[in-house]
Amino acid sequence: MSSNDDIVNCVARLQVLVDQFNAMDKIHDQKIYDQINALDEVSGLDLQFRAVNKNLELVLQQELPRLVSIIAMLYEGDRRLKDLGDRMTKIEGRQSNTREEKDQDDADFAAWRMEFADVKTKLAKPNEELAQVDIVRMNQLLAEKLELVRQVEVLCAAVSQ
Repeated sequence: MSSNDDIVNCVARLQVLVDQFNAMDKIHDQKIYDQINALDEVSGLDLQFRAVNKNLELVLQQELPRLVSIIAMLYEGDRRLKDLGDRMTKIEGRQSNTREEKDQDDADFAAWRMEFADVKTKLAKPNEELAQVDIVRMNQLLAEKLELVRQVEVLCAAVSQ
């Protein structure tokens, strides 16, 4: 398996995890809202939690389509690389004896090199796109959210004692 296969598989698994996280996060958020509502004296946490969730939702709405686009570019690049690998194997496996056959091999190999260069260039684009994804902001918002969840849990534990 090529390193590009690993990347495509990793990003695909990441997308599944993001989808699972989003589904679980909605359920967890409702539990936190219920806990906050039970703590009447800390209504400020409700506003903070809603603000962080809204900011996180906005960042994810902006960044997830870009990540999906990156996944698509990597998948297409991976598919084309596999096709090129198969073509190279066929070119190398031919028994060319005549001058015409050898000229055809040379032409096929030249076409292969040009397509390989095109794929290589196009695979640089996902890396450029990935560099533009605001992962730092997503991590910051997730950390803020986790801190608010921790505060709510501490307050709930204190109230229940």
